[in-house]
Amino acid sequence: MSISENLVHFRKPKKKDAYQIYNLVKNSPPLELNTYYAYLLFTTHFRDTSVVMLNKDGRVLGFIAGYRIPCKINTLFIWQICTDKTVQGRGLAKKMVNSIINRKENKDIEFIEATVTPSNIDSNIFFKSLASFFKSEFSCMDYFKKEDFLPFDHEKEIIYRIKLKKG
Repeated sequence: MSISENLVHFRKPKKKDAYQIYNLVKNSPPLELNTYYAYLLFTTHFRDTSVVMLNKDGRVLGFIAGYRIPCKINTLFIWQICTDKTVQGRGLAKKMVNSIINRKENKDIEFIEATVTPSNIDSNIFFKSLASFFKSEFSCMDYFKKEDFLPFDHEKEIIYRIKLKKG
């Protein structure tokens, strides 16, 4: 079943969306749930590089938390992507990323980066397909070692870097 584009819309997140975003992530294992405060920050401080996807009733069905890396201002770092189970597998997460990249204030973004654990198969597949969606090349390499997370038990993180084609 395909969800019609006119049944969802994308926009910058608003502070009032933080609670729905928090609950969406909470109900989407294996995603790591951040604090509610973090989602408030993403809906205010980082709204220009984040996005929500809503249905016609205003229910949040998807969210991307992103920010520009301060020492690489032309790079969008995607912190977290979450879509409701009812809309997964329909290419909407790629369209959410595209909606961020196509905003006038983001026209100077040349790269997308994200870190992913090796066991997160869906995210690894997603970032490879995102490069294909943008008809771009990508690279990946180890970024955070398991030891970097000590004393916590956490897998290493691989960084994906996608160079966007302009023009």
